[in-house]
Amino acid sequence: MNKILWDIIIVGSGPAGSFCGRILSSAGLKVLVLEKHKFPRFKPCGGFLTKRALNISGFSSNIPQIQEIAEVRFFFNNKFLYTIKLEDTLYAIKREKFDFFMKNQAEKCGTKVLENSNVVDYLEENGSIKVKTSNGGEFKSKVLIGADGAGSIISKRLGCRFHCNFATLLSETKDCQENKPVASFDFGIVPSGYKWTLSGDGCSSSGYYFLGPVNQKILTGNKLFLIPSYRKGRLSRNNILIIGDAGGLTEPFLGEGDRKSTRLNSSHIPLSRMPSSA
Repeated sequence: MNKILWDIIIVGSGPAGSFCGRILSSAGLKVLVLEKHKFPRFKPCGGFLTKRALNISGFSSNIPQIQEIAEVRFFFNNKFLYTIKLEDTLYAIKREKFDFFMKNQAEKCGTKVLENSNVVDYLEENGSIKVKTSNGGEFKSKVLIGADGAGSIISKRLGCRFHCNFATLLSETKDCQENKPVASFDFGIVPSGYKWTLSGDGCSSSGYYFLGPVNQKILTGNKLFLIPSYRKGRLSRNNILIIGDAGGLTEPFLGEGDRKSTRLNSSHIPLSRMPSSA
């Protein structure tokens, strides 16, 4: 077992885990992030980022390949309804690059990130927490934070349950004529949901978002990704807490979670109550 006693172990290096690690490391705490994937990695996501989330992240001018969305178009059953022009409101990002950037920023602030480290269990013992990974690693900390996304092992162990599971379905990127980022939402295509499209730079990505029963015909040949929401249960117990998608902290209509993930800035984390590394 690794003999270092970490102040904080964070499971997952998505936006919630990386942002939290950056803030805690900047406060002088000894932080370890255990990430099951090797970055950069593919992340199923529409790629929308709100201005509010961008401001909270603190990196509005440095995020790679971020583009401002010029307009949002609305349709019903493939029939155009109207367009809303936007200015400094909504942005398009590539999640694999955004998440990689956020992880790197956490590391620059002193966070230790171990990739290919899939957490499979943890044990509370004598006021500390022992975390185990699938490759035989064992790590010890004073506090454990679960930021391991939908299907979080930490939230399951805490007894956290989700009232509803929403699902988003991603299609392949296709060539298009749009150069500036444009978002489109088509209601009526699927019951209790909509089709979204994000176009720009000569390509587009699209998918379906279901707020009710999933249309099985649309699933043919495609993969379904679950988005937890409407949390039931506690987000914390003793020295363990869950954040981001792991806690179902998503906006239910859009499934957007980055804004809530990055709400954990220095004014929201009770740093005075965190364990000292001294």
